[in-house]
Amino acid sequence: MSLIRKKTKFVLFTQGRSGSTLLRNLINAHPDIQCDGEIFILNPNHSKARQMSSFIMKNPESYIETHCRLSERLIYGFSVLDHQLHHPEKVIKQLYLSGWKIVSVSRNDILAQCFSNLFAQRTNLWHRWTDKPGARFTTHITIDELTNEINWWMQREKNEGNILEGINPYHIVYEDNLQDQACWPKTTQKLFEYLGANPFAVTSALKKTYSRHYSEIVENFDALMDSLSNTAFSHLIPNQFKSSKRD
Repeated sequence: MSLIRKKTKFVLFTQGRSGSTLLRNLINAHPDIQCDGEIFILNPNHSKARQMSSFIMKNPESYIETHCRLSERLIYGFSVLDHQLHHPEKVIKQLYLSGWKIVSVSRNDILAQCFSNLFAQRTNLWHRWTDKPGARFTTHITIDELTNEINWWMQREKNEGNILEGINPYHIVYEDNLQDQACWPKTTQKLFEYLGANPFAVTSALKKTYSRHYSEIVENFDALMDSLSNTAFSHLIPNQFKSSKRD
């Protein structure tokens, strides 16, 4: 009698604008893996979206297991951000204790993360799948907008640390593992090994959403960095943008 392999299950517990879409696209190219996107985001235009959301938030584990059972792949996962659940610390801990693997996806450069999110909000361009260069988008950002954004991401980081307390997740860091395309093979093969998948060469057509550096997109960048240097967040300014008067 042949043995049926038990399905491996995992969570991409991720920050926004941290490369999780790229990572998900890469690992979904593996024939044994299915990784769904952010399953707790429902279509607001659906006639029963509010009713469905209420039920799902009361029964998140059942909703997750239903998605898992529907997958025909040997390895199933999904993405989630902390603010998409009412009680993320309970849900993540329960999944972990029931055998789900936790993959943490984060970003070190908070300032770049802030700018990426602000740009995406203003253009509604969250991902780019073509080599065709985008429009020469530029924007003006106030110091209040930037500091509010920084505060929001720092709160996310603090929340995530609390949620993962007592859990030993597999860490993926955007700058170390995903930013450079040359890192993709090593990153994915080590992750496949962690998930119990056979080695498999994968790639992605996803491109950097904004090909220019944020310093070229923000019209008032120098003035903005001057203002930021007078706040508690001055340490976030990259060295190449610290003028002598800011030191």
